[in-house]
Amino acid sequence: MDKLVAGSFLVLVFLVILALLVGFPIMWLWNWLCPVLFKFPVITFWQAIGLFALIRCLFPQKVK
Repeated sequence: MDKLVAGSFLVLVFLVILALLVGFPIMWLWNWLCPVLFKFPVITFWQAIGLFALIRCLFPQKVK
């Protein structure tokens, strides 16, 4: 049971780190380029995560 709890904790930590590594760069790049170039609105961290999820759904990577 302890291994299950430790494994679950590690998975949770990995997902949080992954969200930070994906969300913040998308948010920063969007907020740096899009409002100036295209007059798009500034987005939040959670909107950046949602944008990433949408892109992954619309353009999935093909596995060889």
